[in-house]
Amino acid sequence: MVKISLPKSEWYTIRRYNPTAYDAQNINKIRNYIKIIPIIALVILTVIFLLNAMLFNKVADQVTNSNDMPVDNRELLKSVVKRSERNNITSVKNNTTPKGYNNNINNSSMTKQDRMDADDIPYFLFTIDRLYLVDSGKEKNVVEKPIGLRNKDIQEVIKQGVKELNKLRQPQNLSLFTNQNFVEGIYKTIPREGSIYELQFSDQNNGFKANEYHRITLKRPMAPLQVVETARTPAPKQLIHLILPVKGRIPTLKQFLKHFIKVCVRQDRNVYLTIVNYGLEDLYRINSIVQYVKYTYNFKMIDFVTLNEPFSRGKAFQVGATRGPKTDALMFLCDIDMMFSQKFLDRCRRNTERGKSVYFPVVFNQYNPNRVYPLLGMKVPRVKRRLVINKMTGAWRDYGYGMVCQYKSDFEKVKAFDGKYDEWGGEDLDLYQKYKKSAYRIVRAIDPSIIHIWHEKKCNPKLPNDQYRNCVRSAAKNEASRIQLGLSVLGKKIDKKRSYREKLVYSYSDGLMIRDQLG
Repeated sequence: MVKISLPKSEWYTIRRYNPTAYDAQNINKIRNYIKIIPIIALVILTVIFLLNAMLFNKVADQVTNSNDMPVDNRELLKSVVKRSERNNITSVKNNTTPKGYNNNINNSSMTKQDRMDADDIPYFLFTIDRLYLVDSGKEKNVVEKPIGLRNKDIQEVIKQGVKELNKLRQPQNLSLFTNQNFVEGIYKTIPREGSIYELQFSDQNNGFKANEYHRITLKRPMAPLQVVETARTPAPKQLIHLILPVKGRIPTLKQFLKHFIKVCVRQDRNVYLTIVNYGLEDLYRINSIVQYVKYTYNFKMIDFVTLNEPFSRGKAFQVGATRGPKTDALMFLCDIDMMFSQKFLDRCRRNTERGKSVYFPVVFNQYNPNRVYPLLGMKVPRVKRRLVINKMTGAWRDYGYGMVCQYKSDFEKVKAFDGKYDEWGGEDLDLYQKYKKSAYRIVRAIDPSIIHIWHEKKCNPKLPNDQYRNCVRSAAKNEASRIQLGLSVLGKKIDKKRSYREKLVYSYSDGLMIRDQLG
């Protein structure tokens, strides 16, 4: 037997595994065993980890496939489990604004072009009590406090985010997230896909650090199309009772009646017109115009009433509703500056149902032509040539509720226009709110077949503060677009090339359609 000399520490290790080992051959064998022990341990740990992962996936599948859980919750939990494995959603650092749509959604039904289109849709940013909007329009704020359905949506999303993060946090015995940990979120709605929410939460265990966040992505998918209702529209055209308040403005009245004759007398042939005139100054002239229309065009469905009292738009509609057809007619409350087509009258009939629905069209509001066309180096064309819908000539009046189609019985049922509004302003919104609080369905939609012709707006300083302020704001918003007002201030001119001018006046398909119908 050969005796060898070993370091004291190594000798103790060898004797621990084989107390009788003294020769070199046995010692070399023991040395080899010791070298492979770490490898064996690593293999065992790997197997244990894989078994745990398989068990976790099996439990998650059982939970998500349970019939007791709502469908969208099952899908949501599946997406959280998959995303936790793929994106490490419980520990995302230095990434407060997730980049791109593709990192968050993995939907095979979307083509490459669909994903590119989805990337073009901007996110809205929101906090617990603020919502920052991208498209502010003409009336809305760029930042607002979420209320109503929007607030419910945001609160539900935050609550769900806290719940899902805590599911992954509980097995680690870490402190749980609450709404107080929510920092901010972004969301957008993608057509045919649904709403995508990216929520950021601060790390609760390590204290708040600006570069450490937990991110979770949630999706509210769109359900397949479902039939909600089917209805048949009667073939015969219902009689429309058009009520028109007037105070002076004889040239504008002539223009309106000329247009009325073309669309309602010659084309539709089932519209009854009631003119409610205020004041005695123009009584003779207006009566002469009405008689001319009656006998020249053999049109008997026209009525004319005069009120010798201070002007009130709401009172005019109340009086007009008592005139005209004796039946429960479909009423269209109209202003003298409106021009509309046969298509609008058809929508008025289709979107209004007695006792069930009313129609508040969103009309196209023209800008001041004396500002628009000089900036293009053009003379102001006649009204007929200005019936063009594009961003240079006007905007959708989504803040106005003055035009409405409703049945007389519904108008009386909601007790519209109770007389508390004088002159113009306020009564239209009051009527809208009354229908909104009732059981009626409100159809409020863009209607490209009705245009509000620009006219100078004068606000009476004697009006109550709210009405006067609304009048001034309306006049300011109807003057021009923001870029046109800016160019007026800067004194710059828009491109004067002939091709651009022709494109503005002649090449817009919507503009041609409107001009052909209304001109």
